[in-house]
Amino acid sequence: MQVLRSWDPKSRQCVDRKTDAGKRIIPLSGQLVAELRAHRGLTGCTAYVFANGRGKPLNPSNVRLRLWIPLLKRAGVCQLDMYSLRHSFASLGRTAGESAFNVARMMGHARSSLVDLVYAHSMQSGMSSVAERVTARVFGDQPKLRVVSREGREPVEKCGAG
Repeated sequence: MQVLRSWDPKSRQCVDRKTDAGKRIIPLSGQLVAELRAHRGLTGCTAYVFANGRGKPLNPSNVRLRLWIPLLKRAGVCQLDMYSLRHSFASLGRTAGESAFNVARMMGHARSSLVDLVYAHSMQSGMSSVAERVTARVFGDQPKLRVVSREGREPVEKCGAG
């Protein structure tokens, strides 16, 4: 996906990205490409990735009220704004072992330090995997992945390498 401009709902027009880092090519997974193509096939809109029924850009307020908040309620998770998805992306990427440099480029930042300073947060699953990998390194064992629940129950061991 190539990002060259973004929609500014206040001025109701497309605007150039603020920085050169914001203008970028983002590799997408095959699954996401298939979903976006299917979405485009349903809407028939080629001017915008996401458009309303008239082919115009979505109103952020409508997206929040009609889609985002009901989705959070249905999922049973706390009320977060859509911007928090950037934090989730950075945290999941860093926990998966992706470099801050690559995550920053995907997010449109020129400085990779922003990823760890602002966006990425420690995740319990990431902390557990660090402990398992260090222990495995010390004792020469195969690491075991653990599922950590929110309810504070004992971790359930899963087979497989970390």
